[in-house]
Amino acid sequence: MFRFILFYSVFHLCSATDAPIIGILAQATDSYDADTYIAASYVKFVESAGGRVLPIWINQPADYYERVVSYTNGVLFPGGDSSFETPGGYGETARTIYQLAQAANDQGRFFPIWGTCLGFEVLPFAELGKDITVNCSIPDDSYTLDFAGDFRKSKLYDNLPSDLLKILLTKNVTYNAHSYCLTEKTLRDNGLDMDWHILTTNTDTNGLKFISSMENVRYPFYGIQFHPEKNGFEFKDNQGFAHSSDSVRVMWYFSNFFISLARKNVNKFPSRELLVKSLIYNWCPQFTGLDDKYFFQIYSFAKTDYSKHLLL
Repeated sequence: MFRFILFYSVFHLCSATDAPIIGILAQATDSYDADTYIAASYVKFVESAGGRVLPIWINQPADYYERVVSYTNGVLFPGGDSSFETPGGYGETARTIYQLAQAANDQGRFFPIWGTCLGFEVLPFAELGKDITVNCSIPDDSYTLDFAGDFRKSKLYDNLPSDLLKILLTKNVTYNAHSYCLTEKTLRDNGLDMDWHILTTNTDTNGLKFISSMENVRYPFYGIQFHPEKNGFEFKDNQGFAHSSDSVRVMWYFSNFFISLARKNVNKFPSRELLVKSLIYNWCPQFTGLDDKYFFQIYSFAKTDYSKHLLL
């Protein structure tokens, strides 16, 4: 009897929203004999705030993504270099998940989305079905943020501690690595300026002001152009990653914010067995030796049948 009670208690604690499950979208690669990957830094970003990770495969049927949004407590669209136009790829999958998350929220089922870099840029694509980013010139390095006058009226920054605000205003702690940007004009020209609250901006080497963070005015969807996960978990030489204690505190602020949103979602897996075999811990990260980060070897059905690990 004692063993049963102990097992039930442990299972109950592990299944609660206090330890939310975050789906992270995989993307295509042709490296290391893999067809998709998730950078380990995003997994650690989620874990650093108390979340757990489910890999989300690209190029799957619609009912698979319906289960993802029904079982997880939030989704993260990570950075990378995938094309939005590839059939069944990163962009199309993000759009499917985005629309399912919109429907869930419309039905009163709170479901957050977080986008970083490419995942930030894909948010308007997911809404419109077309890429509205523009070319920009950003040296790979860390920068300060320029805050909008009404940033305190946002959910993302309304509780930002004053000392962290000072850090973000005065210290180079937000790492940028991108050749495409979203601007206020591109949102306005495509009818999205009323859907997104622009919170911070930065300026590229040609004087172009681009959006560096924003939030949806209706849904719990948030996007940042910079990479807080690199502050704590990536150490590539000569890339300008910020690793100071201040930069790591900034990372924790964003990870804690997102995971705190996920804790508001009450989705659960239908069984412990399905949960255990679906989590990313069924795979081991592989050190590439090229950029001081780990990649998880996560295959889609196109090459290998990993259905025993999927939500089927």
